[in-house]
Amino acid sequence: MELRRLKAEDYDALLGLLNGVFTRHNGREQDFEKMLPKMCVRDDEQMGKHFGIFEDGQLVACIGVYPLDGVVAGEKLRFATMGNIATHWEHTGKGYMSKLIAVALKELEDLGVDAARLGGNRLRYNRYGFESCGQVLYFTFNKDTLPSRFPNAGEVSFAKIDSKDTQALAFCCGLYNENAIAVTRSVQDCYAVMTAWEHIPYLCMQDGKPVGYLCADESGMDVAEVFGVDLKRFTDILCRWQKEKETTVCFALQPHNKEYIRRFAGVSDVMKVQSPSHFKVYNWEKVIGAFLKLKASYLELTKDELVLQIEDYGAIGIFADENGAGCEKTDRAPQLTLNSLEASRFLFGPLAPEDVVAQALDVNWFPLPLSWNGQDRV
Repeated sequence: MELRRLKAEDYDALLGLLNGVFTRHNGREQDFEKMLPKMCVRDDEQMGKHFGIFEDGQLVACIGVYPLDGVVAGEKLRFATMGNIATHWEHTGKGYMSKLIAVALKELEDLGVDAARLGGNRLRYNRYGFESCGQVLYFTFNKDTLPSRFPNAGEVSFAKIDSKDTQALAFCCGLYNENAIAVTRSVQDCYAVMTAWEHIPYLCMQDGKPVGYLCADESGMDVAEVFGVDLKRFTDILCRWQKEKETTVCFALQPHNKEYIRRFAGVSDVMKVQSPSHFKVYNWEKVIGAFLKLKASYLELTKDELVLQIEDYGAIGIFADENGAGCEKTDRAPQLTLNSLEASRFLFGPLAPEDVVAQALDVNWFPLPLSWNGQDRV
């Protein structure tokens, strides 16, 4: 048995393992080159984000760690996704996954990430410090609902974006990067991100000018990304899209997009709030401080201070005053002590704080608007 970081020469073996395992697991053919084009590059840089276990020279288990530098409310953070975890079905039960997760967790520490995320079984990953938390709001509009709800929506045309259309990609990249929670995208990798999971990117035009973009699956139902230059254009884009596709339309909003949420919450056919991922926070004061700053951008925060002790980490002081809001390590006595899983749920939801602890709090800070699921589609 050999465990090592993968190289460019392992590309075919990695794709073969992932396609085989997930095809068998999902019951339908999987093609990772189409699903995750940003990840699937035959070079040492991208392949080096994976670790594998080999038996007799054959790759039989793998895991990926994908660092994602981003910005939250103007604060630079380093996030990462841990994923594409697979073991060949003839080699399960040998403890390979535990070995790979240990290596991946060490990699996250070496990368200096502020927080990491993954999908999968919650209880399986609880023991490694990952907890379901954060919020994402999903909206579903049945066929013809959007145009009927917004009869005055303006006309919009849609043009498929080509990988060589640098002007359109630069517009989309710039619009995305304006989001209050965003991975820092470049024009060079924008197309690969937008076409992940076999979605198709469209430039949205109005009166001869680009006013947004949209990425959807072939049916037009699953809108993975949609951005407009303002709320009116955002609404116009979705209304016209549904009118053209004549299908149910589903899209998501992050919890800080209050103006957008208020527009669609009262008229959608289905609305649900759920945790977007399992998260493991490494730099608590930095992550809390960034999302507290984001919350202060749309809500007047209660002026107060809370000293929270997180087991195996230390005490942090969370505060909001006339000069702003923030978070810092402290040696003061805590008012509340939680383990890391409890702290994740308490601080970031989707539960209300009182559903996590019985202690009453006279602040309106929580849950903080953590919403990070598959940013850059990995």
